[in-house]
Amino acid sequence: MTVPPSRRALFVVNHRARRGAGDHAAVRRRLEEGGIALLDVPWNFGARGAGGPDSALSELLRRRSGDADLVVVGGGDGTLNSAARGLYDTQLPLGILPL
Repeated sequence: MTVPPSRRALFVVNHRARRGAGDHAAVRRRLEEGGIALLDVPWNFGARGAGGPDSALSELLRRRSGDADLVVVGGGDGTLNSAARGLYDTQLPLGILPL
């Protein structure tokens, strides 16, 4: 049974992660069935932010934090570390998709 969307999540997947290029349809479907509307955040994981090589994702998530109730990030340690730095001040919950 699918629950109507009651929360919005920024959904970011590092396609360079070990299993990042795979099909994430099952994960997406499960989240959407649980009432989470996914807002895809296209991201170039080679981008560099103003604060250094890992800051671009942090900056993006800080800017987009008003668009969602939580963030779901798929990737490895580096991706999650970058995301967590950006989300610290927003206090948005972070969902982790280990890839």
